[in-house]
Amino acid sequence: MRIAITGVPGTGKTTLAKILSSRFGYDYIDVAKIVREYRLGTSVDIDKLQTILEQILRSRNNYVIESHLLAELDMDFDIIIITRASYRALLRRYARRRYGKKKIWENIAAELLDYFPIKLENKRFIQIDTTGLSIRELERKAIKYIQLGISDDVDWSDDLFRLVIRGKI
Repeated sequence: MRIAITGVPGTGKTTLAKILSSRFGYDYIDVAKIVREYRLGTSVDIDKLQTILEQILRSRNNYVIESHLLAELDMDFDIIIITRASYRALLRRYARRRYGKKKIWENIAAELLDYFPIKLENKRFIQIDTTGLSIRELERKAIKYIQLGISDDVDWSDDLFRLVIRGKI
């Protein structure tokens, strides 16, 4: 099974990918590591990345791959998971990562504007709201959602409205 996990930074992609790869005994594919190894830089050439990933994945049947860049690629997966989180949770997580103000609000805007669900609207995907979940709760929720083919209904429009009114976005 080919499982792809995407979403804005700080929503739990890496954590979930490691959980699922361990749980299912699948290879874990870290796109950020591949970007570094192939020296693709900070402004990644998506076509080049896709070519590299296709070569790497060609001989693999069971893997979990994760990156915010996956939504930009034209690749097929058996399961696509979009990890989501409230803007308040993202603010806390970004503070720990020491992100700059511009990067913080760009990522929060992408989350609140449903960038990933819109980008992937022509594909089937599962959304998992990771806000407030422990690692164990995230594992249980992800396994259940994969087995049942269900998804969280994520709507941040109230938060988006408030932040626009306050001039944050």
